[in-house]
Amino acid sequence: NPNYPLLAWDGKGTRLAVIYNTEGKTRLFVYDIVNRVKTVKQDLPQFTQVQDMKYMLDANTLILSAVKSGQTDVFVYKIDKQTVQQVTDDIYDDLDASFVAFPGKTGIIFSSNRPSGTAEDSDTAVSARRYNVFLIDNWNESEFKQISQLTNVRFGNARFPSQYNTTHFTFVSDENGIANRYAGFF
Repeated sequence: NPNYPLLAWDGKGTRLAVIYNTEGKTRLFVYDIVNRVKTVKQDLPQFTQVQDMKYMLDANTLILSAVKSGQTDVFVYKIDKQTVQQVTDDIYDDLDASFVAFPGKTGIIFSSNRPSGTAEDSDTAVSARRYNVFLIDNWNESEFKQISQLTNVRFGNARFPSQYNTTHFTFVSDENGIANRYAGFF
């Protein structure tokens, strides 16, 4: 599979998480750089494929963009407990997820082909839509999670969002035909 392996460094740069596919199974291991040992070896049978992975707040939590039941959604994976929390659950493709903390707002920023932050999940066939950047409040424990649309590109796609500083995020857009990195205000 040309999409594997996926690599993610923890915030301190001491652990490397690796997701790979072997014998038709998706697997995870965590390599401790300081002690030079694989500290974790796990199967990830919940997912058909993992598209993207990043560490979240600590060295025990991963944010995944993964395919489950034919849908690409955002998940939070606890390495030590081997538990999965599904953050989005709809027909839209949710990719490139990462944790962000802005003044008064924390959540997960991601790219999606949903038409808006309040789009209904009513159809099983999605027409080709442009990718834009969205923010979801993942700390909200209710069934309704607020999704805010942060970009609205007319042409091309907005992908690979990440936090730049306390008031800005960045993303890559090919709106003018060339992939450029842009900054947006929150």
